[in-house]
Amino acid sequence: MIALIDTESDFNAQMVSETGDLSIAQINPEVWNREFKWMRLPPIQVGELQKPDQKYALKKMGLILSILKKRHEKKDRRWYARYH
Repeated sequence: MIALIDTESDFNAQMVSETGDLSIAQINPEVWNREFKWMRLPPIQVGELQKPDQKYALKKMGLILSILKKRHEKKDRRWYARYH
């Protein structure tokens, strides 16, 4: 997670990318809320991602990584590279 955060946001909690990725974890709520809806998970709360306390963003990052791992680890040993 640390390497991904370093790459994605350079540890800048206020980072907003050109594609709408937010927070230290650079999560795109539009993309992931479609996935979460399909998986019947609660939607990502944009306001929570933008708080200075990044606990929420890191929890969601962990959830997204676990989803990606389940989907791709058997075919791709670098499944974590699909994070973004």
